[in-house]
Amino acid sequence: MTQIGSLERPQIDRIDFSNVTARQVSEYVDDLMSRGEIDPDDAHALALCMPSAWYQENFDTPFNLRAEIESIRDFNKAHGFDFHAAFYEGLLQRMKLMEDRSVHVSIVA
Repeated sequence: MTQIGSLERPQIDRIDFSNVTARQVSEYVDDLMSRGEIDPDDAHALALCMPSAWYQENFDTPFNLRAEIESIRDFNKAHGFDFHAAFYEGLLQRMKLMEDRSVHVSIVA
């Protein structure tokens, strides 16, 4: 458990974006944000890519966030929005790095 102030929150070290719940994404992103390990644009994009129904009705139901983002990337690419397509392609690559990371390394001076 990660303790922040007086609140305890589970620390998620591993995540599979192709089979993830909205709760897991929220907790994972919150944990990375609190440690300064995720770009705010990436955190925001991950949150926006989850259908709102997953937050409201299916918070603990797994879904494929990777496929959602691939679809957004493909839409942007097909419609000539190259900047956005490149952003989502980069996000997919960064998500792969997050999935591959098995241990958080902390160096204390």
